Amino acid sequence: MKSRYRIPRIIIASMAIMLLFTSLSNADLYEPYEKSKLPAPSMEEFQQMAENRLETHACMTKAEKWLQNEKYMRYQSYTEPTPNMYDYDVAHYEINIGIDFANEFISGYSKTTLTSLVDDLGFIDLNLGYIFNVSQVMLNDSININYSQTDWFLLQSYLPEAIDSGEQISLTVYYSGYPNQVGYMSFYYWGSSHVCFTSVEPFGSRFWWPCKDFPYDKPDSVDVIVTHPSEFTLVSNGMLQSREDNGDGTATTHWHEGYPIATYLVTLGCTNYERFDQSWEYEPGEFMPIEQYYYPGAPPSSMQYSSYYFKNYTIPSLEALSYWHTLYPFIEERYGHNHYGWGGAMEHQTMTSISPGFNTEYVIAHEAAHQWGGDLVTCRNFHHMWLNEGFASYSESLYFRYHYGDELADTWLNYQKRLDVGTPYVEDLENDNVFDGATVYDKGAWVFYMLHMILGDEGFRTAMDTYFHDPDLEYGSALTEDLEEACETVYGDEMDWFFDAWVYQPGNPVYQYSYQTDQTRAGNYQVTLAIDQIQEYDKFTMPIEVQAFMGAEDTTVTVFNNLLSQIFQFELDSEPDSILIDPDNKILCDKAFEPEFTVHIIGQEMPPAYVGTAYFVELDAIGGAPPYAWSKASGQLPYGLALNTAGDKAVIEGTPNFASDFTFSLEVTDNSDPVQSMIMGFTITVNPSLPVCGDLTGDQAVNVTDAVYLINYIYLDGEAPENIDAADVNCDDKVNLVDVIYVINYVFRGGAVPCADCPF
Repeated sequence: MKSRYRIPRIIIASMAIMLLFTSLSNADLYEPYEKSKLPAPSMEEFQQMAENRLETHACMTKAEKWLQNEKYMRYQSYTEPTPNMYDYDVAHYEINIGIDFANEFISGYSKTTLTSLVDDLGFIDLNLGYIFNVSQVMLNDSININYSQTDWFLLQSYLPEAIDSGEQISLTVYYSGYPNQVGYMSFYYWGSSHVCFTSVEPFGSRFWWPCKDFPYDKPDSVDVIVTHPSEFTLVSNGMLQSREDNGDGTATTHWHEGYPIATYLVTLGCTNYERFDQSWEYEPGEFMPIEQYYYPGAPPSSMQYSSYYFKNYTIPSLEALSYWHTLYPFIEERYGHNHYGWGGAMEHQTMTSISPGFNTEYVIAHEAAHQWGGDLVTCRNFHHMWLNEGFASYSESLYFRYHYGDELADTWLNYQKRLDVGTPYVEDLENDNVFDGATVYDKGAWVFYMLHMILGDEGFRTAMDTYFHDPDLEYGSALTEDLEEACETVYGDEMDWFFDAWVYQPGNPVYQYSYQTDQTRAGNYQVTLAIDQIQEYDKFTMPIEVQAFMGAEDTTVTVFNNLLSQIFQFELDSEPDSILIDPDNKILCDKAFEPEFTVHIIGQEMPPAYVGTAYFVELDAIGGAPPYAWSKASGQLPYGLALNTAGDKAVIEGTPNFASDFTFSLEVTDNSDPVQSMIMGFTITVNPSLPVCGDLTGDQAVNVTDAVYLINYIYLDGEAPENIDAADVNCDDKVNLVDVIYVINYVFRGGAVPCADCPF
């Protein structure tokens, strides 16, 4: 069969692309009971806050801490779970320790309840920092078992008898040490207050209790039980269960987190906290408690302290973010803040920790947003950290949009605009900066913003609902592919064109565009628009809005740009005075207008070729002054194909004879004085010969061996055909005995050719 392929001119009338969405009627979106009334800041105040963000954003401090500890602690071997850690699932942690403030020392035990996922599981790996001494490991609270502390961060416990899949056991590790020498559990003074606190993202939980210190395996619940000086208050995740005075100058406080939680989100803070409470009426007559713990001398009456911002912006943040992302996910427990000693903020589940001096409105919104993106659904590994931090960074803008309107929200986004930077995806956990502000936070924020612009307000809200409440993700963990799938359910089609480029490819598009107009017979004006991506990176596929101005009127169309160089045509009632692309800055890009509409190749994706099958492609040019001359500028055409011309068109034709990818560039030159030219690159993939219907053995023939192959596959659990369509020789969308009979009739009785009645 001879395949012919021509590229028509792309005619785009009125609306160049229609984004089709599935029904939004099933979305369980939240409408706040009563919208708070926040006084909007002036533009000057707002810009000052945005500039302060660039200088003091928490990600900068997190990055410094990460890089310092990575260098000091030799993280490199421990950014991935051991093979054994994939063989069991953690159900529960009980952390039961005493804190000795005088010596900055802790001791106690941690009980891990787990279920085996495999048969014959003989040992258990847990992460535990080298700074701790282990005195005993108990199996099921009754049997002393052997253990070893290997390397720097690993505790191996050896089961006396191997367990099988589905069996549940508990391991209780008794340990003690001085955590302050590492700094994930830290002691310090704030004024006269002696404080113990934790801040452990990404791999620091192992420095205050034995655990599987990776976010993909969340326990169903956690109990934190701490004995501490009786004059102090102990805060943690979830709900307070009890506080008992021990009569010896100590008290024991018990907190229970009843929702699944990643290890790095488990926290404690202990000092002579003061407290104020708030209540959020999220539905008529339904209230959630908000508990705010602050250092003495850092009261909510003073704007110098973050406690002032706790008081004023916690409920507005929950309100705005529940609107965009569905209702706060831990509504059965509570939310709040506690002061701690690290110079930033950390989104501990149900209890965000913030430095007393980190007194900024956007931080309250950012960390509250993490209760959805980071806590409810956590990145499965820290390669995908942008799912947490890009989401929370974009939620800052959503918070401002909800309370203050589009102008301030767009201003905030502009401060997050980072051009020509790397990928939000963290390629190398051992050497790359997990907390890179330019890529993970700000470019990640723009990825979410562009998704919002593509899907629209209700589409975006529905996509977030789909993502956060997918039963496989809710209170669990996700990869970028899971977010992509949630967005695709709303978009109505695949979105790999978006995620592959923006998450895994560095840089951004640099659009150079030009246009020309021609009056049509009907008196309208045909606009021919050329958009060239001139960045050093591969293409970025995006819908691009095009705004044409005609005196006091303007018209906007949307084109789907999926080539490095592309031509679009559409008609207007009047001749445009000017044209802008992406006028509302919905794309992370640079753009430049080129006044002269020079010669352009009308770009295309080259169709695949097959060895032994004739190939034919036409290429056209536009602009400049015809006639056009074509030549190969560089590279190699597929063997068996040649470049010819047909009038002003270039023709690539012939019969390929070698399978491979062939990359080349073509140049078109016009008849201007001086001449204009353009070079464009192409790739043709030449595949092996087209499969033959009924040929299951790959010898390009249909014979008795194919009938035997089919019988083995259907009845004897034989190997499946490489191309299952080739086995459906009667085209009924089934592979069964009927196909065997069809092949036998064809081979031995002159029956119908396989697939004779259907396209293959």
